[in-house]
Amino acid sequence: MCCAGSGYGLGVHGGTNLLKSIPGIGPGLYRFVVGGEAIGAAALLRFYTWHVLGLVLLASGFIAWHIFRIRRDGGFLRRTRTAHRPERLVRVEVLAMLLTLAVLVG
Repeated sequence: MCCAGSGYGLGVHGGTNLLKSIPGIGPGLYRFVVGGEAIGAAALLRFYTWHVLGLVLLASGFIAWHIFRIRRDGGFLRRTRTAHRPERLVRVEVLAMLLTLAVLVG
């Protein structure tokens, strides 16, 4: 009863119960997200993992894409247009993203 109005009570119980109401795939999706028939340790571990790992990886991907686009488009200050090879820049940026990912994950 003490968790009824907290973020845990509203987020986990309310959000997962909304999944059940989706016609056709709701019950199966609920079991996949919760990790069973009822909310327990498996569900809390899945939600914690999503917040700690999934959202960070998603945000890192958006940040990497943003930095790539800034560099590809010429940076913040527009200089005079010179001939450049975009394929080389793409290779350099992909290598930089992979090295960054290896440092973050490894």
